[in-house]
Amino acid sequence: MEANKNRFIKGSVPVILIRILLIVSAAILLCYFLVTAVFSSLGLSEYVRLEVTTMHNHASYIADKASVYLEKRMSKERFDSLIGDDTNIWNASVYVYDREKKLVGGISAFDAENDTELIADYVGDVFSGSSVEVPGGILVGVPVTSKFGNVIGAVFMIKPVSEVHSEMAGMKDALRAAFIMAFVAMLLPIYITVSYSIERPVKRMTDAAERMAAGDYNTTAEIRGRGELAVLGRSLNELATSLNGTIGDLRAERNLLDEILSGMEDGVIAFDLESRLLRHNPAAARLMGCGDTIPFDNDVMRTVMDHAEQLSDENTSIVFNTASGERILHIRMNLIRHESSNGYILALLHDVTESARYEQSRKDYVANVSHELRTPVANIKGIAEALCDGLVSEENQHRYYNHLYTEADRLSRLIDDLLELSRMQAGKLSVTKRKMDVYELIMGVTDRFSHTAEENGTKLVTDCPEQIAKAYSNEDRIEQVLIILIDNAIKHSASGDVVVRAQEINASQITVSVENEGQISDDDIPHLFERFYKADRAHSGGGSGLGLSIASEIMGLLNEKLWVTSENGRVTFAFTLSIYRNNRTEV
Repeated sequence: MEANKNRFIKGSVPVILIRILLIVSAAILLCYFLVTAVFSSLGLSEYVRLEVTTMHNHASYIADKASVYLEKRMSKERFDSLIGDDTNIWNASVYVYDREKKLVGGISAFDAENDTELIADYVGDVFSGSSVEVPGGILVGVPVTSKFGNVIGAVFMIKPVSEVHSEMAGMKDALRAAFIMAFVAMLLPIYITVSYSIERPVKRMTDAAERMAAGDYNTTAEIRGRGELAVLGRSLNELATSLNGTIGDLRAERNLLDEILSGMEDGVIAFDLESRLLRHNPAAARLMGCGDTIPFDNDVMRTVMDHAEQLSDENTSIVFNTASGERILHIRMNLIRHESSNGYILALLHDVTESARYEQSRKDYVANVSHELRTPVANIKGIAEALCDGLVSEENQHRYYNHLYTEADRLSRLIDDLLELSRMQAGKLSVTKRKMDVYELIMGVTDRFSHTAEENGTKLVTDCPEQIAKAYSNEDRIEQVLIILIDNAIKHSASGDVVVRAQEINASQITVSVENEGQISDDDIPHLFERFYKADRAHSGGGSGLGLSIASEIMGLLNEKLWVTSENGRVTFAFTLSIYRNNRTEV
């Protein structure tokens, strides 16, 4: 079909017409070359003969006038006016000599010096009235006789060979133009004949075939007559009808397959044993971190190709996990034999990142809970054993009971924190937002923690303007977050000030921050709000590691932000509060 597109393009000259024109052109060119060859071989001599005759007649006329002039019966001006001053009149150079062989008149448009030298060689023959063709051109000489018959002068006419050849070339050009006009005159009947009888039916069938190649199988070619082209056109129409039904069924099946593959969350890749990619769905490209196409230099694709070498008729399936950026992919590959080829490999990609993270989180959670519960339980068990075995004196029993109470209270608080965090993460904890006084909240919390800070060797400083805007949030939960952050700052600041600051950053938000001396590594910052994570075990103060996780969950429930920065020897935890507006609706 591509060949047909090259042969019959809409708006171009049909190939059939071009071929017929080439044949006609070849015939005309052959005739032209034959005529030109004959004209070149015979025409030149005939043309020279005719030219000599014409020049002789012209020379005889000029000789008659020169006879009157040389006998002093005509003035010089009159004679010059008769023969003229333009060589185009005679189509040759004219030279008039008197009886002393002196040049007395004439017209020269060519090389006069060479002409006079040439004439000198033929002066003796001129009185015989002969004409000759010389190597330098055509020369004709006519004697000038008086009324008494005496030779009183001579007239010579010379025409260079270049002029002869130029005129011959002009004749050839005229002959060429005649052939061209004959060719042009033949174009119309040739075009009409080819266009109506051959080109139009073929073009209609070609257009129909091109539409079929483009996927339009409802097309038909308009065919008239009973010739061979009509039979071919009807066969083409029957083929289009048959293909329309077959392609329609195949298209429906392909569309169904595409819809199924596109709707799959799992990736599907199919390639043959020569490592040619046959098919893939959008999920496969997305899971592999590619665009619309999957390059073979992709890390996951290279891993797939490496594992493909392990497949054989005995081992037709293989399963493995691999990483794709931050994703973990579970890949199953199967070797499928097919009668139309050597076979192909089908790879199914399943994203197990969340499952792997959940499993790892579950393991970490169990391990962390076990670790955090082990310490108070072990302490309680040890104290209880000492009391039960009577190893504690009566004066120390009260102190041991206090230790027992402290560890039980620690265990109770740990369990309460775990339950509260679980309720938050399960979405079972609801919060109500209303207007709240940020200044009073900060001053109340810092006043309660000022004694604790002094005992820890630090000083609690507040930087909050009394006229700061009212916030729209849950006061109890914000107080809980603030207590967690201040308690965390005091525990991790061995010296220096702990600064609690609040400021309006724009017309809609307030930022509350707790700042203390210290340094947190860049590796620890992303994990600070995870459960049981402790960046500084040496100054953990016996905490459970759940406080920051609870604070993060609370701010998430309130649709606010909580973040941490560490720079220039200062650690800052900060969160946002929405400013209260009169048109707020409590939720």
